[in-house]
Amino acid sequence: MAFSSRLSHSSLFLVLLVAAIAPGCGSDASGGAGSGEGGAGGGTRNEPFIPEAYGEWLKFEPEGAVCANGSQYKYFVNFSETSDNVVVFLEGGGACSNYEDCSNGRAFNTACISEGPDAECIRDDYPAVYLHLDALEPFSALTEPLGVIDGDVPVELAYPPLSGNAEINPMGNWNRVFVPYCTGDTYLGSRIETYVDPDGIGPDVEFHHMGHQNMLLVIEELNRMFQEVPKMMVGGCSAGGVGSLNNYPFIRNGIEGVDRGYLLADSGPIVPRLLPNGEPSNQIGLTAVRPIWGVDTLIQSLPMGADRVTADFGEVNAVVSELFPNDRLAISMFERDYNFTVAVYGGAFPIFSEPETSVDTGAGRTEIYRLASEDLEALRLRLDDLDNLAYYM
Repeated sequence: MAFSSRLSHSSLFLVLLVAAIAPGCGSDASGGAGSGEGGAGGGTRNEPFIPEAYGEWLKFEPEGAVCANGSQYKYFVNFSETSDNVVVFLEGGGACSNYEDCSNGRAFNTACISEGPDAECIRDDYPAVYLHLDALEPFSALTEPLGVIDGDVPVELAYPPLSGNAEINPMGNWNRVFVPYCTGDTYLGSRIETYVDPDGIGPDVEFHHMGHQNMLLVIEELNRMFQEVPKMMVGGCSAGGVGSLNNYPFIRNGIEGVDRGYLLADSGPIVPRLLPNGEPSNQIGLTAVRPIWGVDTLIQSLPMGADRVTADFGEVNAVVSELFPNDRLAISMFERDYNFTVAVYGGAFPIFSEPETSVDTGAGRTEIYRLASEDLEALRLRLDDLDNLAYYM
């Protein structure tokens, strides 16, 4: 199985430049109506949904959905006039489960945690100015025709599945749903955790790990927006890869009008509990965060297989496959990824706390690759048993 895309020379230049400068998935290293303003929050599924505009990003604010600091959560939809198909893409961006990382807002869109509950975590213009890259400003003559003005990179270029350009994205004329990430829990959480400074210096931090609960509220609104969906693609990378896989049953069943579903979970693999030799797998970090984030709420809500996933989180791959045997599902991962792997293994093993073998050293990098290689081999063997879940690693 292979993935390819067709790019113009100018688009290719921009994508490569963005990839070289900005953190991305699996690599090394607006203004519309909200739910309370005539958006998707009111009405019933039987009432046809008419968007305020087509071909531009509209903001929606589900009641009760919150970011890390408890402020209002937002997501964005770009509606199509020519297609009933839908792509739902979950943003990536790290995670946190301890005082140092969570209090410093190291996961995407959680820096607001230090600014109080009224601080905005997701900007209203987030799709239009997803990234600002100073290095692109000298190339304005080349980048402005592509939508990059004064170094402001729109989300369509950061995440090609959200692009409206058919040369980049075969889903370019679909309805496109951008699901931002601001809960530090890879979209698995249903819990508010209070983090206490182990040194007794900093203030306690109340952190809303409510990613899964937010997804359920988003799904309710999408179900009202899109009542007949011939094809739906769900995807995400890194934290969004974890989130798209684990939330796929809820998205797939929650949007009732979907005829055929597709999944591409990139750079966020969930591996089996045991390696082929019978030893425990190395992805112990995800097991450790389950009680902190309240992940078992998601697991116990699965339509089937909750006991299997509780005993072995890696069984979520098989459960999703079995739930939707007619859907086409896929997982992708770079074997030499150094974003997701560092996040998963770096804080879980004492060896990476030593200066000589930290993740910034060659020895540390070699060990990260070894741990990941063992885990991915176990995952491949399990996926080989699943007819409708392919992989590219």
